[in-house]
Amino acid sequence: MKLNKITALKNGNQLFAYWANNRGRGSDNCTLLVVPANEPRPNFSRDIKNIIAKTRTGSWRGLVNLSVAVCNELGISKQELCA
Repeated sequence: MKLNKITALKNGNQLFAYWANNRGRGSDNCTLLVVPANEPRPNFSRDIKNIIAKTRTGSWRGLVNLSVAVCNELGISKQELCA
């Protein structure tokens, strides 16, 4: 699924996506974080203070592996993503 850096969720929270260089990361080069509404997105995921849920998954050319297992780890469903 194609994701932006910041994706709004229908419940008001936000989904932040951070991509890493593949070198040394193996198959999980995308960090996904669910954060409260109005949380600013810093340049690095390590600088976020209010994290509701966090997971890592694979991504290729902006297409993120947003599987059912990844959604369950984040506590969201694909229907909650605002287009």
